[in-house]
Amino acid sequence: MNSRSAITAIMFDGRRLLAASSGGLVPALGSHSMISVPVPDGLDVLNAQAAGAWLKMELRAAQFNITRVVWVVPRSEAIVRSVSLPQAEVTPEEEQAMVRLAISRLVSFPTEQAGVDYLRSVDDAGAVIATAAILPAERLAWIREVAAQAGLRLIRVGLSTGGLIAASDEPPGTVAIVGIGYSGVEVVLVDGEHVAFSRVLDVPRPSKREDLTLYLDRLDAEMSRGWVTHVGGGGTIPERVVVLARGELAEQVGQTLARVMGCSGRVKVEAVSGIGKNSSDADVGAVACLIGAIGEEGDDRRAMDLGGLRKPVDKHAKTRQMVLLSILGLIVVGGGATVLGMLRLASIEDEIARLQGVQAKLNEEYGRYLMVHARQRHINHWLAGSPDWIEHFQAINDVFPDPVAAQMDAMNATLDAKAVFVPDSRDAKYPNGKWTTPLRATLALDGRVKARESAEDLRGKLVAGNIYQVESRGPDTPDRFSYQLLTSRLTPKPDPTSIKDPAKPSTDARSTDTKSGGGVK
Repeated sequence: MNSRSAITAIMFDGRRLLAASSGGLVPALGSHSMISVPVPDGLDVLNAQAAGAWLKMELRAAQFNITRVVWVVPRSEAIVRSVSLPQAEVTPEEEQAMVRLAISRLVSFPTEQAGVDYLRSVDDAGAVIATAAILPAERLAWIREVAAQAGLRLIRVGLSTGGLIAASDEPPGTVAIVGIGYSGVEVVLVDGEHVAFSRVLDVPRPSKREDLTLYLDRLDAEMSRGWVTHVGGGGTIPERVVVLARGELAEQVGQTLARVMGCSGRVKVEAVSGIGKNSSDADVGAVACLIGAIGEEGDDRRAMDLGGLRKPVDKHAKTRQMVLLSILGLIVVGGGATVLGMLRLASIEDEIARLQGVQAKLNEEYGRYLMVHARQRHINHWLAGSPDWIEHFQAINDVFPDPVAAQMDAMNATLDAKAVFVPDSRDAKYPNGKWTTPLRATLALDGRVKARESAEDLRGKLVAGNIYQVESRGPDTPDRFSYQLLTSRLTPKPDPTSIKDPAKPSTDARSTDTKSGGGVK
């Protein structure tokens, strides 16, 4: 099977190595061999040297060609987004730059060394849509290192999504294509030539039949979450569902997903052609995207490549070319000092470009630092606005009437506090400004008195202390009192850290309750 014309496609599906190879001159038409091997328990897959050595051994044992290899990235390892492009005429290089810029704004990690590629399509309205994928730089570097250690010659780093689409021979329309792997299920909705929906359901394939019901329930829940967003945004409903697998589990997965997606059309369950009949149902479903990835190499359409063949556009290339042409003209006409000056100028411009890149990275790091700084200050100031409830209860106890004359039934304390940053009026950029912690503490007192004078005496002492703003919570009665005490003080002791005017309530509230049947003394 180790033909020089054969193409090998490999993928790590969780802790399992999957590989398929086709020896035909036309990859899409050849018969396929495959291997499915669990990663040994003692092997650290993240160790590129060890993983590469083990991969090389397995491919050699299977006699697979390692000079033409497509590495297929599982959908769970990449981020896929649809990006709308302007309909104006642009060069391919400019279009690539626009896609890279657009997808870099949708992710939270640096994209300079990440693998980025896209498939271009045009919808019925004539809008240009790019289905873009991005693979983090760390994962791409790991793939390259493992391939180097295994002696592989990579011709492409593809995506399982593209493999599934290529493996399906369905006629044009709105079709949901499903691939069932060991670590999850991938669902791709193709609307004409446009990928309208792409999601991986991280639900491992069950190893026992009795776990099938739970497996299908989890698929239902996972798919529902993503599908609600798709439909809510005006997304299309599939006309039919195609499951690239075989067996009872594949049938039930297809029916479950069709029900979630509201598909009233046909559910087709069919294994990719060219796989031996002796292969297990699980392996047949898992390698479908690999067979499709091999087929992509014989397709007229361009396949997605995350391996760096599309490099970022060099914005300064034209400028440097013009400088070099100018230098050549000066050499021919004037030569000498002018040429040296132009060379020096070009060197300075290159250094400026390099320093601008360094500045951009430092600005990004400083922005992340300010974000952490603001979160920490917010937490610290919010925690600092916690009143000493024991001191407040003691202050009320100190002015409370004798238990013979009055008894407390319930005391409830509630805090509304928030941390607020006030920018400097002269320079509003963070961290120029001041953090404040406006708060309002509310204490509700309910109890009984033998005479109304005792309740009025308590109210008078609370007001006279200049600590609380006292309000009645209900109508005055001869034998009961119900007061609400407002304060902005953390403690009733002298010189507290407080704000003089009680703040308005915020949504950020903490409370504590104290209830008893007797007095507080």
